[in-house]
Amino acid sequence: MIKFTFKQQIITTAIVLLGTFLLSILLKQGIFFNLGWIVSGLMFVLNPVYPDLSVNANLDNIEKSIRVVGIVLVAIGLSGFFGA
Repeated sequence: MIKFTFKQQIITTAIVLLGTFLLSILLKQGIFFNLGWIVSGLMFVLNPVYPDLSVNANLDNIEKSIRVVGIVLVAIGLSGFFGA
């Protein structure tokens, strides 16, 4: 499996969200934008990437924090807020 860098994953996330946003506008179905948030969150849960750090940091805690943020993104997508 190809492991994305931080920059590649942020760009991919932006493309996914933009694509699903446009799809939800064109089809008038907000569920597509919710799916975009879910896919973006899962990307960070499955592949927790972070920018290069120049300081000595606990990388295990950083990865756990990024996974939590990914779970929050999935929760946003599951909330149905955008599909309303």
